[in-house]
Order: sequence, then structure tokens, then C-alpha cells
Amino acid sequence: MKRGWLLIIGIILLAGCMWSAAPGGGKCREGICVKIEVAEPVRWGEPVTVTITLTAEKDISGLGVGLGYDRGVTVDGPQGWEAEAKEGNVREYGANWKVDIKAGHPLVFVRTVHLPAIEEEFSLEAWAARWDLGLVRDYVKILLTRKGGKVYYSGTPVPTRPLSGWAVGRVITSEGVSCDPGPCLTIRVAEPVRWGEPVRATLQVEGKRKDAPEVTFPFPVEPALVARLNRKDLYELGLTFSSPDPSVQIIPEKGEFREEMRWPAGNGVWWVADVLADSVQEYTFLVKFPPKEGTYQLHARAYEPVVGEISLDWVAVHLSRDGGEVYSPNQGGPYPSWLFPSPTPVVPPSPTPFLSPLLTPPAYSPISPLPTPGANP
Repeated sequence: MKRGWLLIIGIILLAGCMWSAAPGGGKCREGICVKIEVAEPVRWGEPVTVTITLTAEKDISGLGVGLGYDRGVTVDGPQGWEAEAKEGNVREYGANWKVDIKAGHPLVFVRTVHLPAIEEEFSLEAWAARWDLGLVRDYVKILLTRKGGKVYYSGTPVPTRPLSGWAVGRVITSEGVSCDPGPCLTIRVAEPVRWGEPVRATLQVEGKRKDAPEVTFPFPVEPALVARLNRKDLYELGLTFSSPDPSVQIIPEKGEFREEMRWPAGNGVWWVADVLADSVQEYTFLVKFPPKEGTYQLHARAYEPVVGEISLDWVAVHLSRDGGEVYSPNQGGPYPSWLFPSPTPVVPPSPTPFLSPLLTPPAYSPISPLPTPGANP
């Protein structure tokens, strides 16, 4: 029964519905209004309080209500009277429950949300639906940096970081691997990978070469940002090592993890490092995969405080009861058959030498879609 109800909600979501603005914020449809609010200030590393307000013009029974969120975000369960909500459950991408609402009597739901320590934009969406009434939803975005977070409600444009995610392909490291504009991040997973045993992974962070040419841009960029991105010594970089799958557990072991913060689900770590030119530093992690066959990814990213994301690397581990196989695309590994089933994919060249297709590693896990062949040059 529950699966059928969730399927109906999915169909409504795909169909797309029109709704109107509610007085005082929020969205309305068919006499149902939903509003989501985030308590400010939002502080780095601290939980966020989210309030969902639901109103209706008539009595409605069995109304589905939910809170959707991005991967990596976790939400505490209901407290007080909300714990009595019918058919409530929390999943990887959201929480949903059922309520009965009376006309003119607002229902207020409060949830504690934990954002992973990553300098990124997060979306939270509140919705209410019933198969015969359609769907109404309201959303809010949080732009999170180590200095804190700013909240942007629906209809408000979210400013983007100047160059975040731009040209994070790879150039030449001391080992012949590439990264641009640097620093170079390289993930290595110790083999053999055995079923049911933790795995050690090493992240190598290599600074820019002092003789490396300066990065040029095919579009107008403020001189101050160009100068910042072309510095050889990079200070106070934010580094992350994580998995998009919350069932993967990551424990930092060796390395100088300054200002270390672990993600709420345990599937990632954020810390600060100074990365100097012609230098190499390493960090080791204990990675625990769930006892479930599938393909799991590990991601590493570097964030410059002003520019945004400037470097990344990722590997995939195909886990079975016979053991695990590691795929490291940025170290020249061929596409394995388990990552791309036959026919063998053809990798198209990058359209320009500047805008690398490796802007964001594909979010592939047992519960997400396969990456496209063009995701890695």
C-alpha cells in the first residue's frame, strides 16, 4: 500500500503541477498551502532547524507530507506529536509521513537537518500531496561555505561562486597524471579489496609546479580572481574525501586534518590544508563498504575560499562476494565492463580545451544512475 502511494506521488512529480503563491510566502494548490522556512543564522558545522507549515481550506484526511533534500544531508526523526504521524519514514533523499488536517487549523512540522561539511549549494523541498488533489511544494536553497550559510527562498536567485567547478580537468603531475589549475588530487585504494573487510584509501595532494604556465580564460574574468587562481602557493584550502553513498563509512587515519569535520552520515570528511608549490602530502582513510554487492564511488575535492571548487578526483569500487575491483579513471584505467555494459562506449573529445567535461564526477552508486561515458576525458 505504501509503495503504491509513493508511486502516485512520483507520477505527480513527473507530470508537473502549477501552483500559486501563498500569502506570507509558500505555495498553494487546490486549497492546500505549504511553506518551508529555515532558521537563521546558518552556521558551518551546526544543525539547521527547518519548519514546514501546512494549511488547508477544507478538512483532508490521509494527506501525504514530505521533506526532500540533497544526497549527503541527514534529517532527525520527528519529535513530540509528529512522531504519531501515519506511515512516516525517512529515506536517503527525503522523509515523508501522512496527516489529517482540518480547515483553518495549520499544522507545523519541525525537523533538524544536518548538512555535510562541503562548500556547496543545498536544496530543501517541502511538499504535500494526495492522489486526487495533486501536488503542492515549496523549496529553499542554502549556499553553504565555511563562513556560514545564506538562505534563498523560492523565487530568489542564488548567486554562484565566481569560478567554482570551472576547468577542474587534469594537466601534468610528477607521475604523468594531469590536473588543472591544481592542486592535483589522486585517490588510491589499497588492493586486494575483500568482501566484508575495511579498505584503506590514500589521498595524495600535490601542489602546483612552480614552472607551470598560468591559467587563461576564454571569457571575461576579474583580474583579482585570475591572480588568485594563478597563485603557486595555495593557503587555507578546504579538502573533502567522501562517498555519495551514505552507507559507505569513512574514517580518517593519518595526515594533518586541520579543523577536521566529519559528515553527519559518516560518509565524508572535510578539513583545511595549505598546499604549497612542488610539495606532496598524503592522507589515509579507513573505508567500510556495506555488505551489499554494487559499485561505490569515492570523491576528493579541493575548494579555494573565494574561487570555489578548483580540483577533484574520483574512483569507483565494484564490490562482489568474490572481492572488489577498483577503477581509477584519472590514472589512465580503461573503462571496465561492469561500469559500462556492452556495447563499449565511445568517449567523445572535449568540445574545447578549456571547459573540461570532468566538472562533476558522476554520482553513481547502487541507488543512482550510471555515469555517462563523456564524464571523463
